[in-house]
Amino acid sequence: MMLERNALERAVKHLETCESVDRELMALMDSVGDGTLNSAVVTDEQIKNIIESTAVDRTLDEGQSTSVLVDVFRMPRLLWDPVRKTFYHGNTPNIAADASSKIDIFRQRLHIIQQRLSRHPLFSKPQFSLAEEHQEYIELKQLQSLVGDTGGRRYVLGMLVKVEDDRLFLEDFSAKFPIEIRHASIADGVYTENSIVVVEGSLRHDGVFEAVAIGMPPVEPKTVTWETFEDVDFFGAGRLSKDDREGLKLREAEDQIFVVLSDVFLEEGTTMAMLKTLFEGFNASEVPPKAFFFMGNFSRSRRPGDDMYTLKEHMGKLGKIVKGFKNLVENSTFIFMPGPDDHGMNSIIPRPPFPELFFRDLKEAAPKVMLAPNPCRLRYCAQEMVLFRQDLHVRMRRSAQAATNKNQSYFDHIMTTLLHQGHLCPAPLQGQPIHWELDHTLYLYPTPDVLVLGDNAPVTSSNHHGCVCMCPGSFSDRGTFMVYRPSTQTAETSSIPIQS
Repeated sequence: MMLERNALERAVKHLETCESVDRELMALMDSVGDGTLNSAVVTDEQIKNIIESTAVDRTLDEGQSTSVLVDVFRMPRLLWDPVRKTFYHGNTPNIAADASSKIDIFRQRLHIIQQRLSRHPLFSKPQFSLAEEHQEYIELKQLQSLVGDTGGRRYVLGMLVKVEDDRLFLEDFSAKFPIEIRHASIADGVYTENSIVVVEGSLRHDGVFEAVAIGMPPVEPKTVTWETFEDVDFFGAGRLSKDDREGLKLREAEDQIFVVLSDVFLEEGTTMAMLKTLFEGFNASEVPPKAFFFMGNFSRSRRPGDDMYTLKEHMGKLGKIVKGFKNLVENSTFIFMPGPDDHGMNSIIPRPPFPELFFRDLKEAAPKVMLAPNPCRLRYCAQEMVLFRQDLHVRMRRSAQAATNKNQSYFDHIMTTLLHQGHLCPAPLQGQPIHWELDHTLYLYPTPDVLVLGDNAPVTSSNHHGCVCMCPGSFSDRGTFMVYRPSTQTAETSSIPIQS
């Protein structure tokens, strides 16, 4: 590859402004060499577009790079190539994509889980015949290979789909069969249409696959993913080498905290009073929170037009409250994410940030205000945090195809599902529309360090596969919120008495 003179000057000028020159240079080289350019000579316009697409976002620090807030609408679209067995950068996402992109959503999800399982010890065939005698493994069969093999117990990986008469099918890249799950043993999780599952069972003579057991594909430790694809930036905040991660971990020792709130109905006087109490408590702290995450909804009213006409007014009132707490104004960042019922935007995810117009008064009172999309991705030091505001409890209960273990909380079932599926919203598209070519922004692969689900459910937290999972509950209805401490990777449930 060769660069035109103007293109080279633009690239050099851009690198001079970057804090991590090596990381940004590698990102540019990946984009230039990803095969999407139709010429060996890179023009100035092309390098401009590449810089814009690989630009790593916004930081919560001044002069530091410990915190990076990712713009998910500019995340590189990583796609899996089953022939070369590697990830590559796809085309620039188009929100007006054609129908083939809808099919690619499910192809890519299945491809990514397939390649993930190919490294798992349980599904990996031993490399040597002697080892095969001592190591048990499960061989995953393609559905097509079961034709004529009726009655034999086999393991398969496939996606649950409905194609006719509301009947459930199991489908992979080779074939699809009706599946009978009424008598199957069901592992933890919520199994909906479009869920990718590992199934043990046999093909009956009538062409129905009768399941004996159904489970989620196992999660791959993030360290294995990083070692396998050390040059790939999955999270969208720039690649980190092993040395980078070790260096940033040393900076996590600072006693920083993140405060997360959801359902903050600003039109209600009781909510404003509770926020004032909240700010008073944290303002008195020697080390104020690194950031406050405010996840919608920001109004209880659902009447068309109400929110967008009054949001600016409510944010102005919030600014007057915040202005009185100098310690927070100077040291904390206030991050706002839209909720599923906030007006002014459609319900398709990912949702863009709120318009800047409605936050001018708040920014005058507290300059460190940032507007984030939904979902939101933040990397603090070496920790990757994903925040998503969506009422998944209702959506996934409504579309569940199999009963779940009632001994485990439904929140834990949902967290298990999201992490094992490697996706923030594995529910059917008819229940939650997704921008087809932005589906990659919802991936949870590799597993993040922190996953926050803002759901209309009680406050709770748990740990799954090294990921701290939490739900802050409804601040306006219950006065609850979550506090996360990166130095100890712990989540604390907190609350403020509801003031009548």
